[in-house]
Amino acid sequence: MSVILAETAGFCMGVKRAVDLVLDIAQRKG
Repeated sequence: MSVILAETAGFCMGVKRAVDLVLDIAQRKG
């Protein structure tokens, strides 16, 4: 699974936190 985010996407903090959480879970599952 690969997640690509554009640096200029301009996510709000809520979305950024949600994305960070998903990425964290994905890394834990390997």
